[in-house]
Amino acid sequence: MKTYFYNRSPYPFIETPVPECFKNLDDHFDAHGYDPKDTLSDPFLRLAENISRRMADIDMYSEIIADVLKDKSPWRGATLAGSFIVGYFSACKSLLDAVSIALAELYILPLSNKEKDFTKTKFWNSLRSKTPEICNRYSRFRAFFEEIVKWRDSAIHRIAPLVIVHGSGPPIEPVATEEVEIKMVADPETDFELLIKNPKDVDWIAPPDLHQKWRSDFISLCNFICQDIQENLNKSSSQHS
Repeated sequence: MKTYFYNRSPYPFIETPVPECFKNLDDHFDAHGYDPKDTLSDPFLRLAENISRRMADIDMYSEIIADVLKDKSPWRGATLAGSFIVGYFSACKSLLDAVSIALAELYILPLSNKEKDFTKTKFWNSLRSKTPEICNRYSRFRAFFEEIVKWRDSAIHRIAPLVIVHGSGPPIEPVATEEVEIKMVADPETDFELLIKNPKDVDWIAPPDLHQKWRSDFISLCNFICQDIQENLNKSSSQHS
């Protein structure tokens, strides 16, 4: 029986379709005789549902941000986008945590809960010691992980991403949306003194740009962890047969 574990996430309520890796993994659960009621009792299904929910949160926030940027008031859109982007970065880090926790559980890494984190050297050392091949598979994402953590830490611990309305005229309403652009500072470590003194030297991006840049890596990451869940499920089933 199909578990449809990914339907216990925002996916049924947003426009972005469910990634194929989750559907394929559910086919595998079906082949092993799983049932939706196994969610709480089975570790493989719990991991799959947690990861799919985190990925769905990322896609949900990206849709919300895209919608608010269409607001008839660009200043309202910029303000709300800035707040939702903080949630977006948190969702991104949550997916990384869900995957690192899954790897720690699948490969029985001797780590505390706080150490099951891609930002921890001990995590990588433990994964490499236990299964070098798997460690190499995920190591290719390390620069990507660092970029996400940089944005997330800045947004959560220092200052929310600066999202402002760019236009040639004064900040008054009403104004035609085609006369202005909503942009975000391109580097979370931008010196705000530079922003005040030499604003032309500051780089800007559109708020959806990071998601467009990152999503293919998120999907690749989900593909890999779904494969790991499937392979470990096969091993577990063969040992109990």
